[in-house]
Formats: sequence, structure tokens, C-alpha cells
Amino acid sequence: MSEGFTKGPWVIKGTLFGEWNISSEYSVGGVKLSNGRQHIASSPSASSKLNPDYFAMFHANARLIAAAPDLLEALESAQMAIMGYTHQNAITLAALEKARAAIAKARTK
Repeated sequence: MSEGFTKGPWVIKGTLFGEWNISSEYSVGGVKLSNGRQHIASSPSASSKLNPDYFAMFHANARLIAAAPDLLEALESAQMAIMGYTHQNAITLAALEKARAAIAKARTK
């Protein structure tokens, strides 16, 4: 991934100070860290007992962030498959356009 973002996979490493922490074992330029993890992002958390709805929402947000590199890779694979499909129709063309837009959103600086 040469666009500047940290190589995946990204994982949720639990809560610290009331936040879900998303991290990778890679750092700048795809260098694998031998002594820890690179912080990627944080998502708020909440008490699962006091605020179960917020706890569930924040944890779902953290899971989506952690899945970002995998989702981008899957979209790029799907884009290539659709472009190679010889019997394209309105459905496949619409899917291709959505994939292209999401990929551009992830890759545009």
C-alpha cells in the first residue's frame, strides 16, 4: 500500500481510556514492527452495562475501521472481476461504479 496508509491487517486491541484502539503490526512504508504495534485510530467506547446501545455502536464502528484494508482489497478485486466480465448489464455496471467511487474515496488525497 503505497498511498501512505498503514499496511493491514488492522485489529482492535481492546479499550484504553474509554476508547477502542485499532492498530497494525506494520509501520511507515510497510515495515513490520518487532516490538509492538502501530496505532491506527481510536473509536469511543462506552460501558457495556451502563450504555449497551452506545457500546454496541462504538464497537461496530471500530470493527468497520479495522476492516478497512480488507474491504479496500476486496473492492479492488471485485472491480477487476467485473471489468473482465464479458456480459455486463445495468446491475454489474452499477456495482462497478459503486466500487470505483468507494476506491477513489479511500485513495484520493
